[in-house]
Amino acid sequence: MKNGVMNKIKWFIISALIIVVVGLTVAGIFGLNNPIDYNDGYEVSVSIEFDDESSKAILKNQTEKYFENNDIDVVSYQVLDDGLTIIYKLKTDPTAKIDGLKTAIETKLDENQASQGNEATVNVNKVYKGSYMQPLEMLIAYGVGIVAIFLFMLIMNKLASAVAVVASSFASMLVFLSIMAITRIPASPFIEISIMIAGALGAMLSASTVGRYREELKKNLSEKFSTTEIADEVAKTEFKKYLFILIGVLVASFAVFAFLTSYLTIIGGQIGFAGISACITSYFVTPAVWSAIKSKDKNAK
Repeated sequence: MKNGVMNKIKWFIISALIIVVVGLTVAGIFGLNNPIDYNDGYEVSVSIEFDDESSKAILKNQTEKYFENNDIDVVSYQVLDDGLTIIYKLKTDPTAKIDGLKTAIETKLDENQASQGNEATVNVNKVYKGSYMQPLEMLIAYGVGIVAIFLFMLIMNKLASAVAVVASSFASMLVFLSIMAITRIPASPFIEISIMIAGALGAMLSASTVGRYREELKKNLSEKFSTTEIADEVAKTEFKKYLFILIGVLVASFAVFAFLTSYLTIIGGQIGFAGISACITSYFVTPAVWSAIKSKDKNAK
């Protein structure tokens, strides 16, 4: 088939190799991009002694004004104790610029009659990246799952189908990881889960496709067949299913992203890229691997 999937696989392979090489190079040099909570950084904690609304407003406004005037870049902040304490998170060490902050806050507090005598406290702390996921445990779980899938496909659909499903799963994960490195979307704390989503979705889509190959082979038992033609025919009929699933994943991704909170935007973006990686990769890798192995088996008989 002139416009079939088999004639487009070489372009997919070239594109995928470029993405993987660039992505792994970026990851090797810079690592994955992580939010400040999962990277080494600094925290500036400012607080006041007495609970007073005007004092709390002065604390926040004067601190942020001081940061702006002294070129201190804040990544995010967290309000504690109903505003009595505010923790500002930074990427760089502000110690050399922070000496005058306590005086600036207390001067402003004393100018206001309602907040006079309210003392401020300023602390700078070095923080270290956190790790709340268990990548080894998740890797073991994925390994057990993929071995189970391989054995099941080997029994039900023979070697070509089993290898195609496993290859699609691995390729989906690798492409997704490379895209994450290139786009610099924050990785933690969901990267392990998102990689598993990409791998699982790639395996499921591939398993569905090789099932169609099996049906087509049964129709051609009494006549000669071309694995390339079967792969093209199945890809043509499966295209709408892949597109439907991709659209569904993207809708779910945008639905999560729409909440516009920091960590929901991260997981929303990761779900979207995981779906794109799995759908596109399994659509091309499955017929490529299955056809290559099945052709050898056919010629060997």
